[in-house]
Amino acid sequence: MAKFGPKLAGAAGLMAALLSSTAYAAIDPSGSVGFTPGNGGQAVLTPAGNISASTTAKTLASPGTSGASTGNLGIAANSAVTLAPTTINVGVGALSPSWTVSVGGFTFTFTSISASTIIPTVVATATTGFILDTLQGTVTAAPAGFNTGATVTDAQSCQQPVNNGQAAVVTCSDSLVVGTTATSTPEPASLALLGTALVGFGLARRRRRSA
Repeated sequence: MAKFGPKLAGAAGLMAALLSSTAYAAIDPSGSVGFTPGNGGQAVLTPAGNISASTTAKTLASPGTSGASTGNLGIAANSAVTLAPTTINVGVGALSPSWTVSVGGFTFTFTSISASTIIPTVVATATTGFILDTLQGTVTAAPAGFNTGATVTDAQSCQQPVNNGQAAVVTCSDSLVVGTTATSTPEPASLALLGTALVGFGLARRRRRSA
């Protein structure tokens, strides 16, 4: 019976090694990250002036600064966020050209605005103005180990408060939500090796019992 000890130990060792070093296929990015465009998020409106029903676009500064991401994105706080182009349309519809946000090795490309709300700034009643846009896009570039193509939603909020009878500057911030949670898939070759180890372990046990 002792002669089977090394075989059992070898099979068990192979199993442990495979389980601890199994190679995994690329995964889908999933999580969220917020950022503030450059210059503290200040935006210049088109046409110039306060937020109103006639506002058609906003121009932001680049680069901006991110917060720390959630999920598996691995984006550190205070990472640089590059925006291109810096002028974005306001209102539901296609984005032409598309708008890209690059941070932490990812590039998120937005091609449409699915929802848009404008609340005009009213100085006389000290009413804070808002532009609330929801942008839709996909992951078009990613660090090694990640797939591209995951969906991305950007909730972009711009506001203009009224202080002491004067409309303040417009400032914007963004919150990106990327994909859904994905499960890592072992590569077929690793599964085959693990299967071989399990078969060997079973044969060794059978011989041990017959002895």
